[in-house]
Amino acid sequence: MLNFPLINNSPSKYILPAKVCHPAAKRSVPTFTSCSGDVKDPDGNLLYRINTRLFRTDLMWDDFADFLFEKYKNEEKVNVICHACSAGYEPYSLASLLKVRYGEGADKFLPIKAKDIDKDCIEMAQKGLLNINMAERMYAEFCLNGQFLKYFKKLSGDVKEEKVQVTDELRQNVLFEMSDIKDSKKEISKDNTVLFFRNVWAYLDTGDIVDLAGRLAANMKNNSLLIIGEWDKEYGIDKLIEAFGFRETHIMNVYEPPGNSIKTKIRANIIAKKLKAQLPSGQLCSVCAKDSLKNIIKNSDNDFSANA
Repeated sequence: MLNFPLINNSPSKYILPAKVCHPAAKRSVPTFTSCSGDVKDPDGNLLYRINTRLFRTDLMWDDFADFLFEKYKNEEKVNVICHACSAGYEPYSLASLLKVRYGEGADKFLPIKAKDIDKDCIEMAQKGLLNINMAERMYAEFCLNGQFLKYFKKLSGDVKEEKVQVTDELRQNVLFEMSDIKDSKKEISKDNTVLFFRNVWAYLDTGDIVDLAGRLAANMKNNSLLIIGEWDKEYGIDKLIEAFGFRETHIMNVYEPPGNSIKTKIRANIIAKKLKAQLPSGQLCSVCAKDSLKNIIKNSDNDFSANA
């Protein structure tokens, strides 16, 4: 297992302030463990955890790939962005899957733009050195129709855990850079945008979560997609984005936005103000999300509908 307790103290506008969970909070940890570590501020306060792996099992990868190609079969270019990309496992998963399944037909989705606020993660991702375990390798082989070694070269390790190098061909299809999703308004406003922002929402301050959901609802076109993670749902993020008009497709954790009409923008502002007025500050936790966020949204459904 690749463990790296990082101290995110480099001079950068992306450095995060220390966060405080709500009182009596109990936080769960995403169950993705091939690449993991805690990111702390210079005083040792936890900012967020890095937990990632190839082909995370909270996305139906085969069905998702088919869905993408059917949805965008008549489009010349699709803008795929993976925010909070960590050490690159997820964008490399998607790029290799698309290449294996559709060959040159995948070019309209590539290169994937992969972004993260953590300099160390971006540097690791650009190197393309990944640690994977046996179960991860087996599932990756399944997703890639037995062509895993075409894109991931084994360097060392045994059957239980191995280190692999992403091939040059695959690395050329993923562009990494430091960036915050808050700075991506122009990109997410483009037609045919597929936005990954998965298993990270709960690390944001509640006000930032509400602002982000409102901003995505108000700016994403109705021909775009938002992909979240199963861990996000533990914190009520699915209910939150649904309150802003997102609707889950038949693919688990894949959502269609309401579209960036004037009506949607007005509604998003109304919802954001109501939620921010009722939610306490700080990071979300599973206890607070279930006791506060979900109930607030449930009790406010009529108000949201009346102002729609």
